[in-house]
Amino acid sequence: MHTENRRVFKVQYKMGRYPFDQKKERIIHYWAKRKEGFLEQRREELHSSLAQRWMKQIEYYSIAAQK
Repeated sequence: MHTENRRVFKVQYKMGRYPFDQKKERIIHYWAKRKEGFLEQRREELHSSLAQRWMKQIEYYSIAAQK
């Protein structure tokens, strides 16, 4: 969640506009910690040797879906 959106959510949450949701809180905290590593990992994957194979699969299934 974008930092500004998170701040707005927190304010609205504290004001009682949203019910408490423990699962949602755990997910938010997980991705707040994980987001930087996740982005770096995905960028590395885009430049890996497997990237071309993935692109072929994506193209194959997108063409098949159009038929």
